[in-house]
Amino acid sequence: MNIAFLIFSEIKLLDLLLAAEPLQQLQKLGLNPRNLQVDYVSEAPLPAALDATLEASLIKTKISTSLTEYDVVVLAGKQTPALKTWINSMHLEAVMLSCANRAETFFLSLKLCELAAGKEARQKVAEALGLPDEIGNNKLTMLREASLSRKTKETSINLSLNLDGSGKHKISTGIPFFDHMLSQIAVHGLFDLIIQAKGDLEIDPHHTVEDVGLALGKAFDQALGDRKGLVRMATASVPMDESLAQVSLDFSGRPYTVVEATWNDIKVGDLPVTLITHFLESFAVQARCNLSVRLITGGDDHHRAEAIFKSLARALDAATQLDPRRMGTVPSSKGVL
Repeated sequence: MNIAFLIFSEIKLLDLLLAAEPLQQLQKLGLNPRNLQVDYVSEAPLPAALDATLEASLIKTKISTSLTEYDVVVLAGKQTPALKTWINSMHLEAVMLSCANRAETFFLSLKLCELAAGKEARQKVAEALGLPDEIGNNKLTMLREASLSRKTKETSINLSLNLDGSGKHKISTGIPFFDHMLSQIAVHGLFDLIIQAKGDLEIDPHHTVEDVGLALGKAFDQALGDRKGLVRMATASVPMDESLAQVSLDFSGRPYTVVEATWNDIKVGDLPVTLITHFLESFAVQARCNLSVRLITGGDDHHRAEAIFKSLARALDAATQLDPRRMGTVPSSKGVL
C-alpha cells in the first residue's frame, strides 16, 4: 500500500503535521507493515524555508510530476486549480482523500493507520498520542455506521451499529438469553451495537427474534455501503468447552443460509432453539450474505449456541475489514456485488 501526502507551496504546515503524526507514530511503535510506503510528494521544488521546516519535522519530500504509483493520495487542505493536473495523474483505481478541516485531517490519518495495520494498530496509535480511541474512530467511520428503526404491529426495534467499534453494546430484546448471544456478536466482532427491541412476547419470541435478525442484517448492509475495498469472505471456528462451531460467510450480495446444528432440548434458557436458525436466516437475507454454520461437536446447548454466535462474530469481523490492496474497487470479478 503506497500512500502519498501532497506537498505544495500554499500548504498550511499544521495541516500536514497533523496528517503525518499518526502514521509517524505507527512507525515509531514498530507497527508499520512491510508493504506500507508513505511518501510526502511535491510536484516541483519547494521554497527553501518550507523545505527546511519540513526537514526539521522529519518530513523528507519526494519530487514527482506523476502520482500513478500510489494507492492512496491525501490532500491535507483544500484543492486548488493549480493542483488539478497533478491530481489527475493518479491511476484510475487509486483513492483520493481530501479533508475540509484539521480535525478531519487528523481522523483521516488515524483511519489510514487502521487500513494499513488493523484496528488494534489504530487503537495503539491513538493511545500513544494520548487520545481516546473514539476520537480516532469518529469522523471517518461514519460511512461504516448505520442507524435504523423497524416498526410493525408485532415489534418495535431501534438499532445502531458501528463496524469500526470496540465492542461496546447495549442490548435489550426482552429475551435474556437472546441478549446474551447478541452481545457475543458485539464483543467478539468489535462492533459497537445498540439494540432496543419490544415485541409481542406474550405470544412467543418468534417475531422479536426474526425482526431483530432482519434489522441487524439490514444495518450491516447499510454500513458496508458499496462494499468497495471489502475483504468480503471469512471463516471462523470457535470452541466453547466441549462444543465447536464453524461459521463461513461471504458478503456476496446473494443471500443464502445453511445451518447444520442439533440440540438436546427445545429451548436454551428462554430462547427456542429453532429460532437460532431462523435468526441466522433472517440476518443473511437483509445483510445480503451467504452464511454457512456448522456445529462440529456438541454438548451443553448453552455452549453449542455460544460457540455459534462467537464464530459468527469473528467471521463478521474478518469479512467486514477493509483490504488496502482493494481500495476503491469492488471485490468481485463481476465488478459489482
